[in-house]
Amino acid sequence: MEWLKELLEKAKITDEKLNVDEVMEAAKKEFPKHAVPKNVFNDKCEELKTATETITTLKKENGDNEELQNKIKV
Repeated sequence: MEWLKELLEKAKITDEKLNVDEVMEAAKKEFPKHAVPKNVFNDKCEELKTATETITTLKKENGDNEELQNKIKV
């Protein structure tokens, strides 16, 4: 959140009022550089869950395959 702190530090205050529109515009430009959309995050989480389940299954079902067990050792 360092980027947000920098934006707020640069914010202009005129007549004791923060220029909120200017801060919002700056945040809209910077936010995509520091975050991912929720659906992309959720998709990656689902992929990771599936991969973890696959590795667990391979460990259980191929316990006698030493070469495979060495490859999937976590």
